[in-house]
Amino acid sequence: MALREKVVLLSVLSLMLSGCIGLWGPPPGEGSKAETGFSNAKPVIAALERWKLHYGRYPSSLEELAPVYLDEVPTPVDQFKENKPFTYKVTGSTYKIMFSYVGPGMNICTYVPTRKWYCYGYF
Repeated sequence: MALREKVVLLSVLSLMLSGCIGLWGPPPGEGSKAETGFSNAKPVIAALERWKLHYGRYPSSLEELAPVYLDEVPTPVDQFKENKPFTYKVTGSTYKIMFSYVGPGMNICTYVPTRKWYCYGYF
């Protein structure tokens, strides 16, 4: 096998193992688990923006949104029947909200109003 063929083969194998080609499943931020997390976050993000319009700042915790702005704070993904809450942090005049899920690997998705969603993962 020529050097060029070896390099191409190693590159393809590397992409497959990292999940980019789909050997192990969708990349971080894609697939049904990620979509469930994004969907469950939509009302929370909308409630945070309504809170800010009313108070001029974001709440210090998501629990402050209930019951006026949300009936209850939803969980991002019902994974392994464990309801793990969103991680929420106020940073200056903005905030970030995060959720994680397993499969494939460990994945973390973060929402920041100025950046929107970004996700990453590792095996």
